[in-house]
Amino acid sequence: MKPEASAHDDPATYSPATWQAAVDALIGSLPDDLRKPISDAISQAMRAKISGAKPRFTLHTEAECLADQPPIEWLVDNFISAGSVNIVAGMAKAGKTLAVFDLAVAVSRGKPWLGLLTSKRNVLIVDEESGGQRMFRRLGATLRGHDTEASGGIQFVTLAGIDLTAAADVAAIESLIEETSAGLVVLDALVDMLGDADENSNSEVQKIFMALRGLSERTGAAFIVLHHHGKAGGYRGASAMSGAVDMMCALSKEGTRLSFEVVAARDSDTSTFGALMNFGEGTFNLSPAEPTTTCVKALSKSQQYVIDFLTAHGNSGIADIQNHADQCTETLRALHYMLWSLAAWLRGSIWEALAQRLFTACQK
Repeated sequence: MKPEASAHDDPATYSPATWQAAVDALIGSLPDDLRKPISDAISQAMRAKISGAKPRFTLHTEAECLADQPPIEWLVDNFISAGSVNIVAGMAKAGKTLAVFDLAVAVSRGKPWLGLLTSKRNVLIVDEESGGQRMFRRLGATLRGHDTEASGGIQFVTLAGIDLTAAADVAAIESLIEETSAGLVVLDALVDMLGDADENSNSEVQKIFMALRGLSERTGAAFIVLHHHGKAGGYRGASAMSGAVDMMCALSKEGTRLSFEVVAARDSDTSTFGALMNFGEGTFNLSPAEPTTTCVKALSKSQQYVIDFLTAHGNSGIADIQNHADQCTETLRALHYMLWSLAAWLRGSIWEALAQRLFTACQK
């Protein structure tokens, strides 16, 4: 049996019943136990092809996992990876927007940002906070601050009423990404795109970030979502946010000096780095600087004891340190753990020399 249509008809216009009849004719001579599963499979595939739909699931195999995997592709070295979802959060007026604009200009030109290598990408900014005039001034100042001419590498939309809980608006962002070939998308700010969702609700926040995750997977673009800190410090809203993103960065400001503290990350190490905000006549840029706050957290008694002992005695084995340990319950219980965790924690910090001593001691 042939589909009930002429040779000049578009197969995409055939009804499922027409296709089913054609499939049945093709496999009519097969045994009954084969005919139905094959008919169902072919019909499902044909319907999907006609409608453009994709199968819901894609099964992956162990062989794929064992194959050589490409290295992480960084848009900003060890900070923003391709296809990732990230949050930069800080207090109001802390310089979040200008800082990320500076990053965006560097990425759009493929130039280093605060000493970090970048991979050149087009940038899309979705603004729901600044408005057109302020966007023109701020982005224009940042472009001039990098002494660059217009290249088309950055495009933006502003005050479009984007609601990340609305499927149509998520689809609209995807269309903008395709139209601009954007590899980096900046959303400013999360609170303005929540619609009726409660930022303190884990379930509602999770849905929003799952939508962004889907966008990043389908388009390969990285997202930087700007968000606010609460009055007590730390990002505002549901705890699900930190678990839903690939990188969470806390931004703080003292005068014209900024600190970027990576407080959670999947692909990179947690770290702290600084920048100086440079304002000129109609220009703005960031330059590398020491952070305003130290990345070294307060030590426990046992951690401080290990540091003091190594400073006084040089290379020492675990037994040497334990024999001289303060006879407090905390130190004896935590000593072995602290020797190893402190070694990893200190790596790359201002105590690099002591960290090396610690590794040497632990290998004895």
